[in-house]
Amino acid sequence: MESLSVELLLLIAEHVQVDQRDYFRMLRVCRRWHAILSPKAYNRISLTHDQIQPLVRCIHNNPKLNIGAAIRDLDVWWAGGSDDECDVELVNDAASRACDTPADRKRLGQGLREGNPDAWFAILIQSLEAITSLTIQYFHSEYSLPMLGRVANLDPPFNTVPALQHLERVTVRTEDLKTAYETADFLQLFRLPAMRMLEANGLYEADDVDEIYPKPGPGTSGIKEIDLEGNGSKGMADYITSCANLEVFNYQHDNKAVWGELYLTFQPGAFYAALVTQKHSLRKLWLSDGGETDAEDCDDYDEEGNVHFNRFGSLTEFCQLQELSIPVRTLLEFGHGDTPRVSLPDILPESLEYLFLFDYLDEDFEVVSANLKRVVEQRTKRFPNLTKLYLQPSKLEKITLTHHWKFEIYASVQQAFAPLMEICNRSGIDFRLRKVAWAEDDDEDEDCL
Repeated sequence: MESLSVELLLLIAEHVQVDQRDYFRMLRVCRRWHAILSPKAYNRISLTHDQIQPLVRCIHNNPKLNIGAAIRDLDVWWAGGSDDECDVELVNDAASRACDTPADRKRLGQGLREGNPDAWFAILIQSLEAITSLTIQYFHSEYSLPMLGRVANLDPPFNTVPALQHLERVTVRTEDLKTAYETADFLQLFRLPAMRMLEANGLYEADDVDEIYPKPGPGTSGIKEIDLEGNGSKGMADYITSCANLEVFNYQHDNKAVWGELYLTFQPGAFYAALVTQKHSLRKLWLSDGGETDAEDCDDYDEEGNVHFNRFGSLTEFCQLQELSIPVRTLLEFGHGDTPRVSLPDILPESLEYLFLFDYLDEDFEVVSANLKRVVEQRTKRFPNLTKLYLQPSKLEKITLTHHWKFEIYASVQQAFAPLMEICNRSGIDFRLRKVAWAEDDDEDEDCL
C-alpha cells in the first residue's frame, strides 16, 4: 500500500467511501494516508452541538494539517445545552486571537469556559478559510452572529487572516415555532464577497435594530437567490435592495413575528417597492401569504385615518421575469371589493413563461377566468413565451376513505374552468388546476385538470 501513488490512493478512497466515518477510519491506517486523505475527510462536515469544541481542539492541536482550510461544506445543528469539558489553554488562546479588546475577550472566554456551543462555533468560524456552503440550525446565538459581523467588517484579526471569503450559500433553519430571528442578524452575509444564495426560515423584521456594523450599500451584494419564510413587514427591503442583480426571490409569509407578542400581516406593497430595484434581473418571483390575511388587514392608514390599499404594482418593466407565483387577489389588487383594480394583460411582463395564481376564491371565478382568457388571447403578440398557466383554488374537497382521507378539487371548479383549458390547449399553453400552491415539481402535486 505504501507504493500507491497519491492519485491512485485518492481514486480508491473515492470509490470505497460510503460515508464520512469511512474516511476517518482510513486516516488511522498510517501517517501517509492521514496526510493525503485529511483534506478529503474534512471536506464535508456535519456536526451536533457537542462536537463543535472537539473539532476546534483538533484544528488547534494540528496546525500543519490545516483542517479548517479543508472544510468546504459545514452543517451544524444544536438544541442548546453545553459541553462541560474545558481546555483552559485553548480557551485563553482562542479568546485572545478572536477579540481585540479586553472586554470582548473576557465575555467570549466566559462562554468558552462554560462550554457554550455557540461560543465555540464563533471560534470555529475563524478557521473556515475556504468554506463555500454553511447550514446552521439552532435556537439562540449571542456569540457567533456578532462574530459573523466582525468577519464581514474585516475587524482584526480578520483584516489579515480573512475567513468566510469564499462562502457562497447559507441555510438557516429553525424547527421551533416559537423561535424568531431578526433579519438584521444575517444582514452581514450580504457583505461577504462570494455570497450567492441565502435560505432561511423563522425571520422577522424588527422596528428597532441596534446597528453595530454598517448595512451593505444598495446594489453592492452579489447574492442572486433569496428564499425566506417568516414575517417581512417591511418587505425584506434591506436584503433585496442590497443585491446588485437578484435573480430569484421566494417568500412565504407567516403572520407570527414573535411568538405570543407580535403578529404582523402580509404587506405586498412593501415587497413591491423593494423588488422594483431588481426589475432588470429578477427571473423568478414566488410570493405566498401563509398568514391567510384578509384584504382589509393589508391596508395603510394616513394620519387622518383614511385607508389606502396596500397595492402590489405592475410587473411590465420586469424584463427578465419568467416565473411568477402569487395570490390572485394580491396581483389583481382586489382590496375590499370584488372588482380588481388592474387587468392581467396590463401588468404582466412579456418575458413571462410560467404563471401560477393561487388562493382563488369561488366568487372570483368570473374575474379570474376573464383575465386569464385575455392573457391567452394575447399570447402571440404580448406573451409569446408563456407555456404554463396554473391555478390553485383556496378550498378543496375532503374525501374520507377507508383508512385515510385526501383532498380533491371540487368537480364544479373543474367543470367551470374546462372551457379555459380548451382555449389554452389550442394556444399551446399547459393549463392545470393544482392542489398545492408551493409545489415546484409535478411529483409534489396530483393535478386534477
